[in-house]
Amino acid sequence: MPQPSESEGKVIVYVHGCTGELPWEEPSGGPGGWGVVLTYGRHRRELHGSAEDTPLPRLVLQATIAALECLQRAEPVEIRSYFNASSVLLPGPDRGTEAELRRASALAKPHRALWSGADREWWRDEYEVEGADHNLVKDLAFQGLVQALGRHERAGDPEAGDMTLDPALGLYLRQERRRLSRRSYERVQDTIARLRRAVVCDGQAHLQDPPRTVTARLEQFHRILGLPDVEVEELYAARAVVPACLRWLAEHGHLTATASASGIRDVRDAIDRLIPVCAFITSLRWSAPWPPGDRARPRYADLEAEGLRYLQITQVGAAHLTFTDPQDAEMVVGPVALPPDVCGRAEEGWEVLLAAERIDGEWFLTQVIDGRRP
Repeated sequence: MPQPSESEGKVIVYVHGCTGELPWEEPSGGPGGWGVVLTYGRHRRELHGSAEDTPLPRLVLQATIAALECLQRAEPVEIRSYFNASSVLLPGPDRGTEAELRRASALAKPHRALWSGADREWWRDEYEVEGADHNLVKDLAFQGLVQALGRHERAGDPEAGDMTLDPALGLYLRQERRRLSRRSYERVQDTIARLRRAVVCDGQAHLQDPPRTVTARLEQFHRILGLPDVEVEELYAARAVVPACLRWLAEHGHLTATASASGIRDVRDAIDRLIPVCAFITSLRWSAPWPPGDRARPRYADLEAEGLRYLQITQVGAAHLTFTDPQDAEMVVGPVALPPDVCGRAEEGWEVLLAAERIDGEWFLTQVIDGRRP
């Protein structure tokens, strides 16, 4: 597709599709929803719809057709989507029907429609902007998905005694999906996906065990939450989601009240220990001084880098930290000059996975990966 022109004087159309019920599923078909946001100057219109047994590229195509059918005049159009034109507008498996593709082409022609995918500047500008049309169209597609899945839900729930852990987690997600916004539901999805990961981490079929066995997997869940890729916001989400899930399991007869209360207490205690360390590591990673030179600061460091090891914080100053190898007291890194707010988060005894260099007598942290309490 040609490069998009400036947005002034043309209709901007955002389209999105949404499929899948559970975070660990990526179905090629099944119920789905689509959303549309049309803007022209100060005018705007929002649409959403649902479809049965529809792959994701076809949902986006149906959203595109619905948007173009709304236009009354032959104004230029730019269609903005996370998906590239080749995955939506060309024939192929899981794509639109020939009739839909012809319809989209006929509708686009008088508007000289240009397709703008996620590699364009608008995506970078709007990706995390609250209230941006790119995010609003996702909300609309989610509404369509909720409608579509609602038609497929069976009347009544399975008996507690007949349900294993996997469908119990799915049932909890369905309940949350009905009452939450897209973003809130995504946080629940992500947390339950990690909980499920803890259940299957050793390769055994624990998902087919009774739901009450979930409490035996919480220790592994805590270890997953302690991995370097987990951010502070995700820990806060897990602190709310997992207790809510355990309460739900108890209310529906899958857990005893005692087991639920004990699990909630364990989860909160574990996460409360992780949050301060995670917040400190995040601030240290982005605030630690780097050696002089033109090296770019990486978002995620190479775990195989030479010198990478866990060092213990042995001295916390107002504007510096000193680290020592717990296995070798003569291995000391520091003092390392740091902003006071970073030092204020640190505690003696914490261990940090890092690499460091000393240049002309001054210490620099070249990698900061993870942290833990001893």
